[in-house]
Amino acid sequence: MVTVTKEGEDFHVELEVEIDPNLTIAEADDIKDRLEERIMAEKGVTEVTIEFDEDDGVTQWRPVKDQQFAEEKKARE
Repeated sequence: MVTVTKEGEDFHVELEVEIDPNLTIAEADDIKDRLEERIMAEKGVTEVTIEFDEDDGVTQWRPVKDQQFAEEKKARE
C-alpha cells in the first residue's frame, strides 16, 4: 500500500511492502534502501517511511475501499 501526503510543497510517502519471509535482514534492508533512494529522487518528496510485512501468500488484492464495500455488500445479503 502506498500513501502520499502533501504538506505545502512537500510530499511524505509511506509504503507498506510484503516481502518473502525467507529473505535475510540484510536483503530486506537492501530492498528498503533502493526503494527509499528511488522515491526520494522524485521531485518534492522529503520523507519516506517503509514498513515491511511478511508475505501472506495472497496473490491478488483489492484496495481497502473495495474490500470494505464487498464486506458491507455481503453483510446486507
